[in-house]
Amino acid sequence: MAGPFLIGSRVQLRAFEETDAPILSEWINDPELRRAIIARFPVSIKDEKEWIAAMSGKRPPADMAFGIELKRGRRLIGSVGLHQISWVQRRAMTGIFLYPASMRGAGYGTEAKNLLLDYAFGELGMRSLWADAIAGNTVSIRALEKQGYRRNGIKRKAVLVRGVWTDLLYFDILREEWEALRGVGKRERVARARRTPATPAAKRPAARGRRT
Repeated sequence: MAGPFLIGSRVQLRAFEETDAPILSEWINDPELRRAIIARFPVSIKDEKEWIAAMSGKRPPADMAFGIELKRGRRLIGSVGLHQISWVQRRAMTGIFLYPASMRGAGYGTEAKNLLLDYAFGELGMRSLWADAIAGNTVSIRALEKQGYRRNGIKRKAVLVRGVWTDLLYFDILREEWEALRGVGKRERVARARRTPATPAAKRPAARGRRT
């Protein structure tokens, strides 16, 4: 099992291994999950092994996916990643899912996504990140808005959901928006202030009326 790559307070992100293929194929073939992630075809263990191998076979990668683990017990509970990465335009699509459903709503997804966005903007130098949400999927829409994404468009009748052509909502977030949300700019200003040497005492004007 790969060691943790990004570590939070309750979850950590690690690279997928070939040994994860059986559980990933089980998850993605689940009717509830595959509708949410718009997976159309059955996925075999062999398919998942090839997908995992493809991500580690190219540098820089076009896709990066991480397994989401609970820190306590290292239980795998989902996946989060960057997809369709443009290293020239410095942008990528983000995606996430948790499994089973009992893992959702406890803040694990938010923490995992925070780790991913900190990494994407802070270490990879991404300029913007984007994501789609199926119209009417209030859970996904709220999660994106909570993360700081802004709704910036509609892909009309773009996806077939249970036999009905449905809109996809387009969301994105810029690096400076993420930094403002996370307070990065404020921390940098404080750090610079702390690094700035104080005016030597000999050069300070004497306080008026102060006795020495």
